[in-house]
Amino acid sequence: MKRLSICFLLLLLFLVTAVSLVSCKSQKVQELVKENEQLHAKNEALRNENAELRTQNEELKRKLAELESKDAGRKSKEEQIGQSAREAVKALQKLEARCMVGVSYIDYARELGETLYQVKSFLESPESAKTTKLSDSIKKTIFHYIMLKEVWDYEIKYPKGRKIYKRDLYERISSLYPNAPLDDIESTKRAILDEAFSELKEGVSLLPK
Repeated sequence: MKRLSICFLLLLLFLVTAVSLVSCKSQKVQELVKENEQLHAKNEALRNENAELRTQNEELKRKLAELESKDAGRKSKEEQIGQSAREAVKALQKLEARCMVGVSYIDYARELGETLYQVKSFLESPESAKTTKLSDSIKKTIFHYIMLKEVWDYEIKYPKGRKIYKRDLYERISSLYPNAPLDDIESTKRAILDEAFSELKEGVSLLPK
């Protein structure tokens, strides 16, 4: 009887231990399942976040492409403006160089005509309105050269005179060039040229880079 009781107790202890182990394993499995579900949820969240980031990245790429396209268009327009303006300024610089080394009246008249053509082409172009400061500087420069020719015309017409006696011409020059010495035509021409050189220097500084 004793031996039977011991066997029964051992069996009961075994069953309790087995149940306890099964219970522990079941709890552990539940914890693992729960942890796996949490990891799956996090993974899904990361996937959604990654998809959203890809969408944002695509949108940024599209906007960047638009900006680059606009910037390329702007640069192209600036280059067009720069080319047209540079041709006008280059013509003025050529005329300036001829005046600095010395030029005859006939050659000056011809050079001025060619320069006027280049300047007029720029000033009448749509690009001129977009660079008002540069356009104004070019207008002032060519105006000085035109005034120089007018004074030179007077000198050719009245070769013996050293002063300007024509009233309207005298008044315009004294108004436009208050520092010009009007008692000597050559000095007057020099003063007008100095104004042209100074204005052209300003125009060069305004050219698109």
